[in-house]
Amino acid sequence: MARIRVPNREAKLLVGMITEVRIVGNGQIDVLTLPGTSIARIRKARRSVYVYFPNEKKVYARRVVTTGISGQDIQIIDGIKDTDWIVVAGQQLVREGSIVNAKEVTP
Repeated sequence: MARIRVPNREAKLLVGMITEVRIVGNGQIDVLTLPGTSIARIRKARRSVYVYFPNEKKVYARRVVTTGISGQDIQIIDGIKDTDWIVVAGQQLVREGSIVNAKEVTP
């Protein structure tokens, strides 16, 4: 979360307007991101992803907390680990506890 001050003498920017900014600097921060298409609306529109459990060959929904968008990716700040296997395509074809045959995809 960031607060940015922008000159607005002509009052073209209004409260509540949304924008995208790019902050350029020397620092680098590692963040966990997923393709935006991997986010599913499960159980009353909560943001969730399906996590694959290889030992069971099943997927289970897990609620995630998101922030920021970078291109087509969404930053995840809570709910999954970077070692979790996430369903990134075909979420509409699975449900809680579905048995699936997973295929690893390298970005």
